[in-house]
Amino acid sequence: MRAEGEDTVADAEVQRREKLAWQRRAWETETALNAVMSDPEVQRLKEEIEELEASLARELSPMLRRFQERYDRAVQDADLDVLPIRRILPGKRPCRGPDSGRSRPSSCWGGE
Repeated sequence: MRAEGEDTVADAEVQRREKLAWQRRAWETETALNAVMSDPEVQRLKEEIEELEASLARELSPMLRRFQERYDRAVQDADLDVLPIRRILPGKRPCRGPDSGRSRPSSCWGGE
């Protein structure tokens, strides 16, 4: 049977080895990722993807702007039929605040 002091030394050694193993894995992972990302073909593909993303953003932006404007108006006007929460909880209605006469928050979004 080991003494209490020996247990803490053994635990500290185990923790030290685990930390070193983790640091080694982190270094190996970072080295591998750096090697892959520095490859000229990967760099070319990265640039191509960025160009395609920018092109799609320019193409979709006018179409999505209409939806954003409609959402912004719904938030401003409190139009719950347009807001996503209404689709998440169909047939439910929100609490009307602390003066709604309810005693528990769990009764919010009830089907009453």
